[in-house]
Amino acid sequence: MSGSRYSRNDLLRHARLRTPSPSRPDKPMSRQELADAVNQWLLAETGQPSGMDVARLGTYEVGEHRWPRESYRRALRTVLGVGSDAELGFCPRRLAAARLGWLPPLTRAFDLDGIEAVSCGPLVAGAAGERLRRELARMAHLIGGDDPAIGVGEWEGIVVEYATGWGVRAPQEILRDLVVDVPHARDRLGLAVADEEQLVMLRVAARLGALVAQAVGELGDGRTSRRWWHTATCLADACDASDLRAWVRGREIIHGLADRRPMPVLLALANQTQQRIGDAPDPGPGAAWLLAARARLLAVADRGAESAEVLRQLRTMTDQLAACDDGDLWSMLGWSPVRLHHTETVVYALLGDARRADAARGRALALYPEDHGRDRAELGLYQALGLVQQHDAVSGASLARRILANLPVPQRSATVREAGRRVLDAIPKADSRRPEVSGLRDLVSPPGA
Repeated sequence: MSGSRYSRNDLLRHARLRTPSPSRPDKPMSRQELADAVNQWLLAETGQPSGMDVARLGTYEVGEHRWPRESYRRALRTVLGVGSDAELGFCPRRLAAARLGWLPPLTRAFDLDGIEAVSCGPLVAGAAGERLRRELARMAHLIGGDDPAIGVGEWEGIVVEYATGWGVRAPQEILRDLVVDVPHARDRLGLAVADEEQLVMLRVAARLGALVAQAVGELGDGRTSRRWWHTATCLADACDASDLRAWVRGREIIHGLADRRPMPVLLALANQTQQRIGDAPDPGPGAAWLLAARARLLAVADRGAESAEVLRQLRTMTDQLAACDDGDLWSMLGWSPVRLHHTETVVYALLGDARRADAARGRALALYPEDHGRDRAELGLYQALGLVQQHDAVSGASLARRILANLPVPQRSATVREAGRRVLDAIPKADSRRPEVSGLRDLVSPPGA
């Protein structure tokens, strides 16, 4: 049969190509590796051998077969890290023709349909008011003949406002506002004419996309978050700005750890980004965030010596950035000593070095304002992890439970809950039935679980 008779399934192919090879994480997964992974997963899941092979995958990718058997679809969803058949281009034959050309929500920049409005609270009045305000501003520019680039500066200020408020505002509140602002940013990007104007709006769009990814991920929707990280990365690549690319990827990896994405995938992302940005002579905050992400990754992988070396590099870079930084210490766009001490706390706690973790936590808490509740809670939870590692499971569980119970529910983000889960995972089985542990288990569960 000629392949031209079918509509190629690019969604499945792209999902495979963005998945790192198990043997060479810097390369994409091959069809043979995907077939082997599917067969291994099905054998572990069902106890029965299966017949996935390169030829069968080929028929899926060229679009000859759009609706594989249920077990194969389930295995492919798991191995490729997606949440639905539609994301892999699968649908029953009777619907295939209607779906040609369909793209899943959020793979296009700024398609907000996949974010449920119920998670954001009442939006209609705020959205309508902001739309009217921007339309009036555009009319004023047209009638008055003002420079259209004036509006670009406003957008840079909006991004700074989001980035500075990230540590204080609840993720749901941030997402509520982003859902209003992002479509307007998309429209403003479409109106940009001058090269510099386009670059500024691309940077704005990349940062807003990353903020959407963070907010959605903190609310527990890892699948939608991963789509937005992909969009933010594409926008950063379009800017050809290495430090912005590093910032987006560093933030993605840190949040990917909270989402418990596969370690080989996150390590591959870190390596690929480092290779692309190289050793910049004047590194910016993005390079520091990428180093911080790598230090955490290596600590989770129990590669202590490598993680310590990355921390050493991060300290040097922090000193360099502090010497020339006059920005806001609390902006997620920047890097400051408190971010270094926070990273040190997490890394040393993961490596079981309670003494250094305690010292770093003390330095961080001395700098964090009281209204940075999530940051301070996360540091406290890693203190609880240290207690469990020192064979005091009851005290560790009690401390973690108290920290989470005192944190307002809207601030119990996925990152904070992940720190609590690490405490829970470290508790010996013999102590797992204690009331302190049961109470902690309830608090780290995702909302609605």
